[in-house]
Amino acid sequence: MTGTVTGGTGIFQGASGTFTGTITLSSGVAGGFPAIFAGSGTIMAPGAPGGLGVLPSVLTFTIPQNSNSAVAQTLMLNNQGLSAQAFQASASTTSGGNWLGVSPTSGTAPAAVATTVAVTANPAPGGAALAAGFYAGQVTVNYGTVSVSTNVQLVIGGLGGNLALSETGLAFQCAAGGLASHAQTIRVANMGTGTLAGLTATTSVTGGVANWLNTTVTPMAGNPNESTVTISVNPVPQVVGIYYGRVDLALPNTANSPQSVTVVLTASAGALPDITPTGVVLSPPPGGSSTIWAAPATVTVANLGSNTLTYSAALAGAPGVPANEYYPANGASMDWLTVSPASGTLGPGNSFPLTASVPAGCFVVADPCLLDIADWREIEATFPEDNYTATIGVLLNIPNLWADLGVPGAVAAVAGRTAKVAESCTPSGLNGVFTSLLAGFQGTVGLPESIEVEILDSCGLTMDSSVVVATFSSGDPPVTLTAIGGGQWTGTWTPLAAASQTTVTVEAAGSSGVTGTLQLTGSVTASTATPIVSAGGIVNAASYAPMIAPGAFIAIYGANFGATNVESGTPFPETLGNTQVLLGGQPLPLYFTSTGQIDAIVPYNIAPNSVQQVIVQTGTAYSQPQTVQVGAAQPGVFTQNQSGTGPGDILGQKSGGVPSLNTAANPASVGDYLWIYCTGLGTVTPSVPAGSAASTTTLSYTDNTVTATVGGINAQVLFSGLAPGWVGLYQVNVIVPAGVAPGSNVPVVLTAAVAASAAVTVAIK
Repeated sequence: MTGTVTGGTGIFQGASGTFTGTITLSSGVAGGFPAIFAGSGTIMAPGAPGGLGVLPSVLTFTIPQNSNSAVAQTLMLNNQGLSAQAFQASASTTSGGNWLGVSPTSGTAPAAVATTVAVTANPAPGGAALAAGFYAGQVTVNYGTVSVSTNVQLVIGGLGGNLALSETGLAFQCAAGGLASHAQTIRVANMGTGTLAGLTATTSVTGGVANWLNTTVTPMAGNPNESTVTISVNPVPQVVGIYYGRVDLALPNTANSPQSVTVVLTASAGALPDITPTGVVLSPPPGGSSTIWAAPATVTVANLGSNTLTYSAALAGAPGVPANEYYPANGASMDWLTVSPASGTLGPGNSFPLTASVPAGCFVVADPCLLDIADWREIEATFPEDNYTATIGVLLNIPNLWADLGVPGAVAAVAGRTAKVAESCTPSGLNGVFTSLLAGFQGTVGLPESIEVEILDSCGLTMDSSVVVATFSSGDPPVTLTAIGGGQWTGTWTPLAAASQTTVTVEAAGSSGVTGTLQLTGSVTASTATPIVSAGGIVNAASYAPMIAPGAFIAIYGANFGATNVESGTPFPETLGNTQVLLGGQPLPLYFTSTGQIDAIVPYNIAPNSVQQVIVQTGTAYSQPQTVQVGAAQPGVFTQNQSGTGPGDILGQKSGGVPSLNTAANPASVGDYLWIYCTGLGTVTPSVPAGSAASTTTLSYTDNTVTATVGGINAQVLFSGLAPGWVGLYQVNVIVPAGVAPGSNVPVVLTAAVAASAAVTVAIK
């Protein structure tokens, strides 16, 4: 036979070419037969990208202090090209010794699929446990002449707990004065020492309305380190609008407590029907003898409005997948999927189960041998009154089976009959469905979207380890999903770019080496109503390093923070204009706000050596939480051009002289004093309230020992503490050491609590 390939999707977008092939019959049955196609030809795919994508771009390991146990995570290497790609992988560290490893260090990524490497953090390199603090490293993947790196962060925390959430933002809809969409559940885990005993969930809402948020915390049976938190909406607001709330999860003796989930409720005059889940899997249970087909899968459809809805449900064609692959014994054509009820009415506040199942009498034609079947169909549920059609995905995933029907040669399996699942099944791939997003979804910039998928391999086993990453055609940062058991993976996506068409791609790479990809397309509408904190947008205000410290002057970058520029007086207030910022649940003293930048002071009592959340509130609207590392210190020296590099804001003073700005025209000499202005040196004694000016009569000294080098030579530190009369500004006084080579760009570096500042320069003659 011959044919022509005129197009395709994914890496074959825009493909063209020809092929020739032969047909080999497997077995014959009246009315149809299966066939194996074999052939050769040339396909041109001009839209196919090349190279390896490395995901995620950042790996963070959080390990309790004094732990000697190594921890591993998975890095995905996605070959986006049409040819196999050889690669090499290496690990390096910039602090803490040789604590980072990668395996394998070389290999080949097959064409158009993903492969994985294991990244391991050892908190006790050489046998001695690392001290509490932050340590940096990097995994570098080389292929051809290209080098791609993933930054790795190791957090050696305190001796307490460490909270981790499967999702940090949830969205609900409702009909104003009617009903809200279904309750949602997140997973909370304690990744540090101790258990989740004492975990509390506190709800709050903005806008002066009655608290519409409800939570239920349920410990996981047999696992004291995990709990589920079910979040629901009741009562429903009476007025159309967008409402914001927050769930704060707190655990005693935990450095990063509380961890928050921001919640957005959209109340409309007539909400669309609520559908959950948005996709289902039909698969028999793995192992032993069982009926071939799983029990029917149920999708719940609820009418949130006050009017009766009519509906119809029917199968939609699945592009590229024949609709009639499966046949009953009489040879007539039969689809493998049915949906019921096919039509009906749905009263206000009512719901019904939409059932997807394999019809009785449907079977797969094959020799009595091992089978490996996966197929995909879609159900379209139409609601004329809302002019709305929901597309629900259904995956048929049949693992390798041994038919035991006593029918030689032709028939493999019949619904309702028994079959033995192969005991030595080797998976050949991963399959799955989106369970939280519908095809044609409509997202909004700044509002959370839950990315939830169910993944299992071709042997019918759920995938509960390794790595799953969601990427977005709009260019939004990738989201690494969290496994919550039963093949379920979840994460929160905050759309940042409006687009009439946005494709969500979920790539999964299992520990056995099998991979799979899911895609869903929808749209994202623009909005300026919700504040957005940029990824990596919380920085030291002097050096712009993406780590902060107690007492530090910081800058927060993003969008929709406020309409006008506002600058505060002293002491700094916790609300400036209509803006407030929470760090680890604490309000920050604010110095400056604008639509894209906030300057603030970190509270001195924030827990060091932890990863905290930042949430910006503008009016009644919350941003989605963004994480930031908090070290015991993160020195940053202010510079004259306010870029974080170049000549520092450093005064030179000769003995008995008057301090003046160090410049090339006013250089310092050996033995002169340097007054170095900086931030991020940590706590001080005596303490000063955050946001208040330091005393001009009583000096506050840093609790962390501060060292300095000038031109690479250790300099004597005479004073390190808060600059008298200033807010969030530290001062370090040093003596220019002997042996410094003169020059106009001599580097100066401060170090405190194992953290070093970026080098700035001074002029030395």
